[in-house]
Amino acid sequence: MTPTEELLSSVLAEEAAAITGESLRPVAASSASWLAIRRVSASRLRVLAAVGAAVSILLVIGLLVLARSVFTAAAPFADVGTATSPPRYYVGIDPNDRIVVQSTATGHRTDVVGPPEWLAANSNADAAVAVSADGRTFVAAYNDWSGLRTALFRFTVTSDGRVAGFSLVRTGHLPGLTELSVAISPNAGQLALAGIPDRSPALATSSGPPRLLVVNLKTGQIRTWHGLAGTGAADSIENPAWMADGTLRFLVLTCHGARVVPYSANCEYSGPTGSEWTLSVRRGSAPLGSGRVLVRLPGVTVQAQNSPGGDSIAALQILRSGGIRIAQFDVPTGRLLQILYRGRGAGSNNSYAGLAADGAGKYLLINEDLGTFFGWIGNGQFHRLPVRGPYGPDEFVAATW
Repeated sequence: MTPTEELLSSVLAEEAAAITGESLRPVAASSASWLAIRRVSASRLRVLAAVGAAVSILLVIGLLVLARSVFTAAAPFADVGTATSPPRYYVGIDPNDRIVVQSTATGHRTDVVGPPEWLAANSNADAAVAVSADGRTFVAAYNDWSGLRTALFRFTVTSDGRVAGFSLVRTGHLPGLTELSVAISPNAGQLALAGIPDRSPALATSSGPPRLLVVNLKTGQIRTWHGLAGTGAADSIENPAWMADGTLRFLVLTCHGARVVPYSANCEYSGPTGSEWTLSVRRGSAPLGSGRVLVRLPGVTVQAQNSPGGDSIAALQILRSGGIRIAQFDVPTGRLLQILYRGRGAGSNNSYAGLAADGAGKYLLINEDLGTFFGWIGNGQFHRLPVRGPYGPDEFVAATW
């Protein structure tokens, strides 16, 4: 309580103590004189004055408390996991481009926010969402068909699971990209954006070498990495991740066949091989570094997530048997450390897949076949999470926590 509030509270207590039974004089039953009436009236006036003073003080105190709550910013909510439980909420984008927030504990849908009407995306490969390592800043990326450009939106999630501060990030011209993936730097000042150039507003196969861009979220400045500019059109860049030292890592997939509609940049159908790259991101507006291969991952690898310390990588791999496994590999040797999960998954090799980690890198969120197989991995077990629409099961194009 502030000194002003303490003073007002003390005055209120003194005024209340002054209103006693003795101060309320009884009125004479029969021969009341004008003097008695005046005494009673004076007594009542004192009571009313005391009550009025008390009410006034209560009102002032209430206004002070209200003003303090209005002008004092509430502590921002961090949607991160703990040692014993995953993050409180998971955030997804549905096929109608809406941001959906759901409770991890109950599956209850706590908020739904639609994009602006001018945005024309609505494709399974045209949206991505990411959260900063501290769980306080979210960014959603959409491939806007109407202008063949990528639009970015920033927002937060409150402690009651509501989307707050949803707003467009002003940037230079970002090319339209499909098979989008995004990552936010540790200080939430930069964004890494990866995808395949979109050449047509129609639902057609995208083409050309993959693109990797770094966007300054404060100035809107864009830097482009040209390291894979001369590679084949079947390559794809996935899962950018920022390290504590400011370097950027990402997964490069090499497909052994053509991309397929409607997942125009998706090369899972042809069994991609994956390698993890590292890239130096210099400060300011300096060009991005050349980049180099850090680890070559075995088998059919479709997604990868780095540990916070950068000493290991969790890779989602499709098995010849038709199932999946999530394996942890050492960096930089590439040695298999452990199998985090192995199971049937969505039950098909031809499935859209996504893998995300919480800020602490402890809990992995997996999304196969647009929510058919959706949940988190912990202690070798799969914990299913609902993808709940207003009238039953729904779909998630992208998800994070």
